[in-house]
Amino acid sequence: MILILWPLERFEFTHVFRAMELKVKTTNPSVTDTALQKIFQKNRIYAELRKLDHEDEKHPHGEIHYYLNLNPEVSPDRLSAEIFSADSEHIDSIQWQQKKSNSYIYR
Repeated sequence: MILILWPLERFEFTHVFRAMELKVKTTNPSVTDTALQKIFQKNRIYAELRKLDHEDEKHPHGEIHYYLNLNPEVSPDRLSAEIFSADSEHIDSIQWQQKKSNSYIYR
């Protein structure tokens, strides 16, 4: 019985994710968005662009909003550090917000 359940439980963890919203303030949204997409692809993260506001005279910083499904093993802090290092010249701030999801195990 253990030999049957062990592989099933091992692969069950890959179907669990945290629904997160990522907000990035940047002085160059196009360059930052390209950097974000490369990071998401490298880390195999499902990311859906929700909002891309460019900078203007009134607001010197644009905003990028992404909806992400993160594996529980992926740390938002590590991703933040990776994002900052990819485009530190333009990024002003990174903000994470947890979204409710049925598959979220840490309630």
